[in-house]
Amino acid sequence: MKSINLLIIAAILVLFVGGIMFYEYNTYDPLEVREGTQKTLEYTGFDGEKHQAIVINTGQHNWVLVEKK
Repeated sequence: MKSINLLIIAAILVLFVGGIMFYEYNTYDPLEVREGTQKTLEYTGFDGEKHQAIVINTGQHNWVLVEKK
């Protein structure tokens, strides 16, 4: 009887998580504008001078170069 209850609980959790994933997948719009984190990086170039670059975080480890000075 205890194993049947565990199977029912596991099935409910799988359906719940699957429903959330299905909803997120269907409502995701890749063209939607989202807020991002912007940073100004300072670095020393090959010419020995200091330069600046503005980058935006678009995802979990994805940075896009916006402007280079």
